[in-house]
Amino acid sequence: MAYVKHFIKESIKRAEVDEFLWREFERAGYGGVEITKTPLGTNVAIHAVRPGLIIG
Repeated sequence: MAYVKHFIKESIKRAEVDEFLWREFERAGYGGVEITKTPLGTNVAIHAVRPGLIIG
C-alpha cells in the first residue's frame, strides 16, 4: 500500500509542475516536460515551440 501512495504522490507532483509550467510558458508554445531522477540529480527537459522565450 505504501508503494501506491508514493506513486500517487509523485504523479500529483508531476501534474502540478506540468500545470505550473503550462501557465508560465503558454506564450512560448509549451509542449510538455520530462522529469528524470538520476543518482547525480534531477534532469528537467522542457519542450516548447519557441524556446528562446523560455531561455531569455
